[in-house]
Amino acid sequence: MFKKVSQFFAEVFAAADFRESMRENDLVSARERYSKFQDDEDPRLIAMGARLHLMERNFNEARILLERAISIASQKKGKRHRYICEYCKYYLSRMSGEEDAEDIRLNALAMAPSRTLFDSLPLYQRDKFEDRNMVEAMRQAEKMKP
Repeated sequence: MFKKVSQFFAEVFAAADFRESMRENDLVSARERYSKFQDDEDPRLIAMGARLHLMERNFNEARILLERAISIASQKKGKRHRYICEYCKYYLSRMSGEEDAEDIRLNALAMAPSRTLFDSLPLYQRDKFEDRNMVEAMRQAEKMKP
C-alpha cells in the first residue's frame, strides 16, 4: 500500500516537473521526468509523452502514443477526457496532413480545458510545436513592427 502511494506521488511530482521542463523547452530534463511516469496508463500522461516525442520530432513514437491515449480516454467520461481525445486527434490529423486539423483544434479549445490540462497538453495557433510563451512573444514582436 505504501509503495503504491509513494509511487503515485512520485509520478505526480514528475508530471509537474515535466510540464515545467516543457514550458522552458528543456527537452533533456523533460525526457528524464517522463521516464518516471512513461508506463502509466493515464491518458493525459500518455499524451504528454506524445507531446515530448513531437517536440523531439520522433513522429512514429508520437503517433503510437497519441492513438493509445485516444483509445483509453475515449472509454472514459468527462470533459477532460474529451479534450485529451481532441488533442490527440488534432496532432494525428496534422501528421497525416488532413484538412480538418484546424476544426479539431477549434473544437478542443471551445471545450475550455482547465489551465493545468492546457499547460500539459497545449494546442497552439501556429504550425510549429512551440511553447505558448514563445507564441505570445512572437505576437508582441509582430505588433511592434512598423
